[in-house]
Amino acid sequence: RIGARSSPRPLALAKWFTSAPQAPATVLIAGGGIAGLCSAHRILSLSPRTEVTILDKCDSVAQGASGKNGGLLCPSLAYPWTSTPVIDLQDAFRNDDEPARGLFPSMITATDFPVRFDATACSSNPALVEFASKWVQIDPTETPIRRLMVHSMSLYNSPPLNSLEYNRTAKGTIPFGESTVSTSDSSGDIKLFCEGLKTMMETEFSSRFNILTSKRISSISTIEGGAVEHLEMSDGNVMLADKYVIAAGTSSRALLASAGVTCPTVAVKGYLMTFKSSTRIEQNLALSNKTFVSPLKFDEDRGVYQYRASGFAEFGGEQTEWEGKANKTLSCDDRSALDSIRGIMEEKFADLDVVDEDYGFRCLSPDDRPLIGRTCVSNLYVNTGAGSKGWTMGAGGGMLTAQLLLGLTPSIGDPSPYDPRRFEGLILKRKSG
Repeated sequence: RIGARSSPRPLALAKWFTSAPQAPATVLIAGGGIAGLCSAHRILSLSPRTEVTILDKCDSVAQGASGKNGGLLCPSLAYPWTSTPVIDLQDAFRNDDEPARGLFPSMITATDFPVRFDATACSSNPALVEFASKWVQIDPTETPIRRLMVHSMSLYNSPPLNSLEYNRTAKGTIPFGESTVSTSDSSGDIKLFCEGLKTMMETEFSSRFNILTSKRISSISTIEGGAVEHLEMSDGNVMLADKYVIAAGTSSRALLASAGVTCPTVAVKGYLMTFKSSTRIEQNLALSNKTFVSPLKFDEDRGVYQYRASGFAEFGGEQTEWEGKANKTLSCDDRSALDSIRGIMEEKFADLDVVDEDYGFRCLSPDDRPLIGRTCVSNLYVNTGAGSKGWTMGAGGGMLTAQLLLGLTPSIGDPSPYDPRRFEGLILKRKSG
């Protein structure tokens, strides 16, 4: 069984069952956001004798990047963030180009994509320096991204996930400058979904599922031979299981590094605004400057509708994520970005009534595909790096994580585009031409 104790001991032998190939008796998942919850649900569903415990540093689910989400469920928006916006950033770090770095503090536009660079912060952030100079893959294909997003939407639309109530609202997306609607798209409140999925697991798998909140993992301890022995907790205890999944968003990089596993991701700051208006729009809107609007709730009786606006990608800025409303602070740069979003929304919604303003950090991989699967450590798995597409990819990423961990054939097909080891030994270079 999963256990906690005050001092380490040798790793117990894993218990294997014949009911599911490679099915572990116990699994620990770090992260109570969309990736961790969806992974837990599918492991429990596919392996009826496996026990799963989720550990999260916050006091409830979806308090990190998952809860600070634009609300978009949009397989039509598969364009990779790393295709063009970071080309100049990558070249500047490779060539030590100070004049080019001098351009970064201002807002620049690449293919109508608003990206903000902070030169000083970029240069002093080792993770970003490594990411930009070594890992970024230019012009990655959309196909694997779209494939996972479409697969994920099919799971959201099927039992048992389609029984959850989470304000599934939008009827497609209207791309900028087009009158057609991407009908496969929708929107929804990710916090409501995560809370509902947690309740579903507590009800259906009560004897095999547990979630421990306000639990911080300080490091991953490994043993000779390349396996995780236990998780070191900040309170001095340790947690043991047969297999481990790191689905902790931007915290995944440091946790995996403590086990000697490279996680080539970087935190990209994005902004969001929740507001009300009497203007009714039933589709997601993709605006000219890559700001997006998603409808979240309609109050027909009062004639008031709630929306979520999201946009901007900030590299190298403030990397501290606040936890809880009481600790929330907005810098001058935050205020500037949010004011820009407000100005855009006021053009569309004359009676704009702002309910909340926020920011979150997207865990971005070099090719904007998530890292899903087994790491170089035999019993250590990962599900992170979905960037801005974590909500749309959540159900599919969770399914793929569970199937790989249990040794089952992935329903999505070839899992190699998401393999967390796909960058090992590579220093990717910009394509010529």
